[in-house]
Amino acid sequence: MNTTTSSRRRAALVTAVAVAVAAAGSTAVLGVDAASASATVTSQHAAATPAPLAFTQSSSAAHPIALTATAGKAFAYTFTTNTKAGSVAYAMDEPAGLTPDSPRASDHFSVNTNTGVLSGTGVESGIWDFQVVALRNGVEAHAYVQLTVRPGAAVGVRTYVSQPNTTAPIWYIAPNGVIRQRLTPTSKATVVKTVPAVRLEQLIVTGVAVDAEGNVIKAPDEGGDVSTVTSNVTSDHVTRTGAQDTITISGAWSHRLTVTQEHAHTSFTVSVAHAAH
Repeated sequence: MNTTTSSRRRAALVTAVAVAVAAAGSTAVLGVDAASASATVTSQHAAATPAPLAFTQSSSAAHPIALTATAGKAFAYTFTTNTKAGSVAYAMDEPAGLTPDSPRASDHFSVNTNTGVLSGTGVESGIWDFQVVALRNGVEAHAYVQLTVRPGAAVGVRTYVSQPNTTAPIWYIAPNGVIRQRLTPTSKATVVKTVPAVRLEQLIVTGVAVDAEGNVIKAPDEGGDVSTVTSNVTSDHVTRTGAQDTITISGAWSHRLTVTQEHAHTSFTVSVAHAAH
């Protein structure tokens, strides 16, 4: 990550300074060179030899300030500088090169221009690297930040049900047990009450535990448990193949299947009819 902002990003930071100065009612004067997008801030009451501006939290590109938030919960952290002399403004500076569709920390978090408080409520779990920039009298100080948003508590298991025949329908079971059926890969999913099956039919069942925001708690390829399926009908037979379970439905009645992963579980009903003769 470059420590020097591009002209566009620097112009945004300069705007942040102007807003902070105006809000504070300061007598500071802001000057911007349009050709170079550089800025200087001078104050009629500035100290003759102000202390160099710096964050009190030590950081570098190699050793950023490590912060942790939980998806769905409010988060706040205060950045401070070593001096209060003059007007200090804060801004968030994200890496260059992000596309419009790239997930950004600023989608859910922001820095208060006047107080330096980083706050927000993250929805998507992940890791974001950015800088918090302080500006005073034309001088910048940078705090390198790595913010990790962890998944919240598991609310259930997002489950996928299919048949060995790849042309058969696919069922998606939400953590709360709502079943959506897709008859073909391109058809619209519709809500159904049960997964239909016939006696001795096989169903392939896999699932991952998720939080209220839909974040995966811990997938098997990340060291998490492999999902397991159980039935309230003891004659149903489950076989394990790699990371998935195949259950053979035994009798012509309603079967209640439960999928478990990472100590969370979700149940749904398979409605079984006699096979056609």
